[in-house]
Amino acid sequence: MAAERPVASLRGRQVSDDDVAGLLGKYPDKVALVNTLAVTDTSLATVARLAREAAMEGDGSTFWKLHSLHVEGSKVSDVGLNLLARAPLPVLSELSIAWASRVTDKGISSLVSWEPKPDKLTSLSLAGCTKITDAGLIDVVDAFPNLTALDLTACRNITDSGLSALAARGAVRLRRLVLRGCASVSDEGVCNVIRAAGSLTKLDLHGCRKISDAVATALKSYTPRLGELVLDGCVRLTDATPAALAAGCPRLTALDLSGLRHLTDAGLASLAGKTKALAQLSLRWCPGVTDDGLSALVRASPKLTSLHIPGCTRVGDATLCALGSAAPRLQHLDGVCNVIRAAGSLTKLDLHGCRKISDAVATALKSYTPRLGELVLDGCVRLTDATPAALAAGCPRLTALDLSGLRHLTDAGLASLAGKTKALAQLSLRWCAGVTDDGLSALVRASPKLTSLHIPGCTRVGDATLCALGSAAIKEFYRLFLARAPLPVLSELSIAWASRVTDKGISSLVSWEPKPDKLTSLSLAGCTKITDAGLIDVVDAFPNLTALDLTACRNITDSGLSALAARGAVRLRRLVLRGCASVSDESVCNVIRAAGSLTKLDLHGCRKISDAVATALKSYTPRLGELVLDGCRWRLTALD
Repeated sequence: MAAERPVASLRGRQVSDDDVAGLLGKYPDKVALVNTLAVTDTSLATVARLAREAAMEGDGSTFWKLHSLHVEGSKVSDVGLNLLARAPLPVLSELSIAWASRVTDKGISSLVSWEPKPDKLTSLSLAGCTKITDAGLIDVVDAFPNLTALDLTACRNITDSGLSALAARGAVRLRRLVLRGCASVSDEGVCNVIRAAGSLTKLDLHGCRKISDAVATALKSYTPRLGELVLDGCVRLTDATPAALAAGCPRLTALDLSGLRHLTDAGLASLAGKTKALAQLSLRWCPGVTDDGLSALVRASPKLTSLHIPGCTRVGDATLCALGSAAPRLQHLDGVCNVIRAAGSLTKLDLHGCRKISDAVATALKSYTPRLGELVLDGCVRLTDATPAALAAGCPRLTALDLSGLRHLTDAGLASLAGKTKALAQLSLRWCAGVTDDGLSALVRASPKLTSLHIPGCTRVGDATLCALGSAAIKEFYRLFLARAPLPVLSELSIAWASRVTDKGISSLVSWEPKPDKLTSLSLAGCTKITDAGLIDVVDAFPNLTALDLTACRNITDSGLSALAARGAVRLRRLVLRGCASVSDESVCNVIRAAGSLTKLDLHGCRKISDAVATALKSYTPRLGELVLDGCRWRLTALD
C-alpha cells in the first residue's frame, strides 16, 4: 500500500500571503487552507507563479505534482480564481473552494480557459458559494468534463436549468453528487441527472423540498450501485419512495429519511429484506413510524450499526428489543434497559451523551450483563453514585470504564468500585467535579491492572492522588494516602487540568515502586502550579516518555525545558508546549536538537520564539509531521 501523501494544512491562521505561498511552494503535494481567512487573491497569484516556476523545473519539483488544493472559508474572490487558472497544475485531481462567498459566475468562467487544462480534476466542491447560478454550473461542466464528485451544498441559485445542463453534458461519470440545500431544484432537474449518471454511489438531496416520489422511481431504474442516499427534509415524499428504493437499489448502506412526515410502517416494511447491506439508518422526526415497521426493518438488517430515531414518538420497547438481538451497541436511544435485558451477552456498551438515562440502566446491567467489559457513560448527566455501586455488584469483568461528565458522582461511588473491578485497565473521569483525592486514590490502589487514567477537569484532585500512585516516602500531611499502587503496565497517564497538583505531588512519582517503566505518555495540561522543579522530577521519574503535554503550564521556563533536553528528550515523539508563554528560543531549540525523532510539536502561543526555532527544526527534525505555530509572532521565512 502506498504511503499517504503529506498535507500542508493551515487552519484559521492569520498569516500574510507571502508566508502562505512560501510555505506551500516548498512543501507537499496536498494542500489544505481551511478557514484560513488571511488567504486572499494575492495568495493564489503567488501560488500560480510558483506553479509556473515549478513547471520549468520539471518532475523534480513537488509543487508541479500538486494533486489536491482546498481553499475553504477564505477571502478568495473571482480575481483569485482568474489568477489560479494561470497555474500549470496538470495532475490536480481535487479542488475545493467551499464557502468562498465572494466567488460568482465570473470567477467560475475563468476556469474554462485554464491552461494547461487540469484534465485529471475529478472532484470539485463549490459548497457555500451562494452567488453561483446556472451559468456558473454550465461553465463548470464545460471546464471539467471528467468530474466524478461534485458538491453544490447551499448553492441556492442553482435551478433545474443548471442541473439539466449538467445531465446533458457532464453527468455520465458522476459518482457522488451533493445538492444539499439547493431548494430551487425539482423533479425535472434531479431526474435528468439521475438518468445520465447511472453510476451514482452517493446522492444528497437534504432540504430539496420540491422533489417528489418521481425521484425515487428514477433512482430505482437508473442507479443500481447507489450506496448512500440522503432525503432528509424532502417533505413531499411518501411510502412510494422506500418501496422504489427496495426494488432498485440493493446496495444501499446509508439511508436518511428524516423529516418525512408522510412515511409510515408500510414504507419501512417494503425495505425489509431488500436492503440487507444497510448499515446506517436515520429516521429523525418521522411521526408516522411505529414499532411494527421499524422492528421489522431492524430484524431484516443484519449489518445495521447506526440507527437514529429521535422524535419518533410512536417507537417503543418492541423496536428496542429487536435491536437487542440485532445491534447491541446502541447510542442516543431512550429505553435502553429493554435492549440490555434482550442482549445478555453484551461485552461493550457505548451510551455517550444519552442524557435521559438514569441509574436504572446500571441496575439492568447488573442483572443481565455479567460479561460486560467496556462501558461508556460519558455525559449521562442524570447518573449518581448508584451506578458505580450497581456495576461493582454485577459487572466484575469491566476493563474499560468512562464516567466522564457525571456531575453527581462522588467519592462514595468510586469507593464502591474499589476491590470489585480488579480487571479495570482504563478509567476516565474527565470533569467529575465531585471526585476528590479520597475516592480516587482508594480506587487506584485497588486497581492493579490500571494502564490508562484520565482525570482532566477533576478540580478537587491534587497531590494526594499522585502520592497514591507513587511512593510511601511522603510527608505526614499525606499519611492517609501512602499505600502504594503497583501499576507495572501503566503506559498512559493524564492528570490534565488538575489545578491543585503542585511540584510536591509530582515529586512523589520519582520514588514510585515498582517503577511503571512502560509509561510513555504523560499529560500535565492545565496543571498550572507545576514549575521547572516538577518538570525535572517528571524527567527523572519517567525516562521513557515519547509523548508529553505541558499545555498551559505557564510556570515552565527555559530552565525546565533545558533539563528536559539534557535528560529525557531523546525518545520524545510528541511534545505540546501550548500556552507556555515563558519559554524562548534557547530551551525550545535545545529540546529540538535532543529530540531528533519528533513527529509533532505544538508551540501555540509561545510568543517569545523566533525564526531560530524553525532553523533548528529544519536541521534536526526530518520526521516532523505536525507543527502548530498559531500565535507565534514571527514570520515563516526560515521554513522555506
